[in-house]
Amino acid sequence: MGNTCWGLGMIRFLFICIFSVTITHKCVGGGNLTTPACSEQERLALLRFKQSIKDEQRMLSSWGVGNDCCRWERVGCDDATGRVVSLHLRASASDDYFISGDDDWPTNDITIFGVFDRYYLASDGVNSCLAELLHLRHLDLSGNDFQGSQIPEFVGSLKQLRFLGYHWSVVFQEAMET
Repeated sequence: MGNTCWGLGMIRFLFICIFSVTITHKCVGGGNLTTPACSEQERLALLRFKQSIKDEQRMLSSWGVGNDCCRWERVGCDDATGRVVSLHLRASASDDYFISGDDDWPTNDITIFGVFDRYYLASDGVNSCLAELLHLRHLDLSGNDFQGSQIPEFVGSLKQLRFLGYHWSVVFQEAMET
C-alpha cells in the first residue's frame, strides 16, 4: 500500500511539473517554436535581384532553394516576424601569400606573391526590386562591380535602412568622386 501512495504522489508531481512548464512556456510567448518564414513578396524580390546580376562564383547559390528565404545564405531575417532585415552581399576574397627573400630578416629584398580568388557580383546597376524589402536595415554591397552606377534612388525609400556598405566597390563611382 505504501508503494502505491508513493507512485501516485510521484505521478502527481510529474503532472504538475509538466503542466507548469507548459503554461509558463505559453505565457512568455514561446508557444510558436518555429521561426516564421519570409514573405512571398520578399522571396520573389530577392529572386528577381538574383536574376538581374552576374554571379559567376555562385555566391547566391542557395537563393531559390526552398521557399524560406530566411534560410538562404547572406540573408538575415527578424526572428519574430520573418521579415528580411539584412543582406550581406559583400564580395569576398580568398588570399594565399607566398613570401620569397633572403634568410636575413628583416630585409628590404622581399617579394610577396599573392594568389587571389575573388568572389563578387556584377551588374550595370542595383535592381530596384530591393525596394520591396521594406524592413531592410543593413545592406552591404561592398566590393562588387556595379560598373560605376550611381546610388539608386530607391535606397532613399528604405526607411528602416541604418547601414549601406559600398566601399571598395566599383559601385557608385561618380558619387564617391564628387
